[in-house]
Amino acid sequence: MALHHGAIADRNRVPGGTVDEAGWSAAAPASQALVLPLGIKARSVGPGTAAEPVVLRGTFGGRFTITYAALFATNLWQGDRVRLRLYADTAMTTVLYDSRNAATGQDRRVIPCLYGWRQLRWGDPNVFRGDLPPEDFALYPTNVHVAVPIVRAAAYRWDLVGTGYKRAPDNPAVLEEAGYLEVGHAWASDSLRPQRNYAWGGSNDWNPTDEVKRVSGGGALVEPGTGYRSVDVPLDVLVKGDGDRLFDLSRRVNWSKPVVWLPNADPADIFRYGFLGQRRDTFKKTWRHYRREAASIRIEEITT
Repeated sequence: MALHHGAIADRNRVPGGTVDEAGWSAAAPASQALVLPLGIKARSVGPGTAAEPVVLRGTFGGRFTITYAALFATNLWQGDRVRLRLYADTAMTTVLYDSRNAATGQDRRVIPCLYGWRQLRWGDPNVFRGDLPPEDFALYPTNVHVAVPIVRAAAYRWDLVGTGYKRAPDNPAVLEEAGYLEVGHAWASDSLRPQRNYAWGGSNDWNPTDEVKRVSGGGALVEPGTGYRSVDVPLDVLVKGDGDRLFDLSRRVNWSKPVVWLPNADPADIFRYGFLGQRRDTFKKTWRHYRREAASIRIEEITT
């Protein structure tokens, strides 16, 4: 389903249900993926293969409208494969949605092609797949986003195929094979997708948190920080009613509860600019006339 004007999701239905612990470590069980912070992760007992994938499955505690699902802060490599299925029943017999390519039957890659062929250089390690160079891949959290055609689901199943990565103990910028998979937070919910928005402006921002200390003589000492993404969304011309839904969402999440931002339907943009975050700044809604309204919202990424 196209996300022509972006999407904002809240009311994650995964934590309110149950999860199957089979295939996950007793020390880091699958239930870790149902809670925040992101640093508390579920860890599988081994890697996933095409014949025997790592499976994360559970129920929602009821039937809910689902238009978006995600796995945040995973340790999947960008070429690894994932598959999401949503079910109408808790017995997982009636499939409502399957993320495989309808034409080829292939499971989707964790990170899609991010570069056009004109942007690639012959001899680079990403020249054929068009994904991120290894040194850039290490800079991003590995999140898996799936925009879902609207369904009312009672259960979910993720199949994960990959060996996983871990950071080298002597150099965190270097990624090594892990032999297990990790998931920081699992998500499935409805999403608010404006029917129309003609906006001029808006910004996707990168905010360093490095601490700079000036020293005598004009020098500077820099203590590296984590950094985070943020977005300022000007919804200048909305169909009447979408602004009310945003007002309701803002009251539900305030500044403390998690919310997800997706910029559009482009997988590359979703990877780069979509994230799990929290609202910031005062929510503003403006009346244009009897059939149009406007709003603005700011969201900052959760990094821990």
